[in-house]
Amino acid sequence: MGEENEKKPNPSLELKLREVKEVMIIDIEGRIDLSASELIELIGWLIKRGKKRILLNFEQVEVLDYSGLSVLAIAYKNVRNHEGLLKFVAVPLHIEKLLRIAQLLDVFELHQQEELALASFEDTVSQPSLPPLRRRFKRLEVSNITVRFIPVYRKEDPLFEGKAFNLGGEGLFLYAQKTFPLNTELILELHFAKENSPLVVQGTVIWHADKELQPHAFPGMGIRFKQLDSKQQKLLIDFIDRNVTQRSG
Repeated sequence: MGEENEKKPNPSLELKLREVKEVMIIDIEGRIDLSASELIELIGWLIKRGKKRILLNFEQVEVLDYSGLSVLAIAYKNVRNHEGLLKFVAVPLHIEKLLRIAQLLDVFELHQQEELALASFEDTVSQPSLPPLRRRFKRLEVSNITVRFIPVYRKEDPLFEGKAFNLGGEGLFLYAQKTFPLNTELILELHFAKENSPLVVQGTVIWHADKELQPHAFPGMGIRFKQLDSKQQKLLIDFIDRNVTQRSG
């Protein structure tokens, strides 16, 4: 692989390749960001050599940013388009949260332990794979939350409107015909069905729904909340707690 790629290695990312039970495991260390194209190249190199069962080990991943989400999506689509399997293992909680906001937990298959992840590749035709890792934080699927929003720099303009697909303490996924570029800061009004007044928060666009991977969520945006004060956090968490409790009852 090294002799075919003349690019200088990315010092913030280190990839180590090993094979276990006919599964190619890529141990990732460092950052997955815009400069992580070598991960896409390595996966493409494996596919060309018929190695289509690939496991990405996130145990030593420090940062996954907005551009890194696109890197993972490109890699995943490449493997899937070649009838392969790409799965994740040992994903840190802060990265799992980012995947949730982008509504990619329903696309990528996550496992907590390498042994279980490897077992899920075995006999995938005749046997269902082992269940993916359960989410380790509260997530609320919603349909009764209207979201009105506008970029901070256009806050005097009429608001656009959409629906929240899911909601957590760190962000939401917004299904809306109108979307804005990555890193756009938005003012959002969250209108809960049983609440008298909306909860107003700010958030940043971190993901655009991928039409191929997420047709049910397209068009839409993943929004990470920012600058939530203690009162806003309490209102949001209390709402999630009430609805999670009601739905589990």
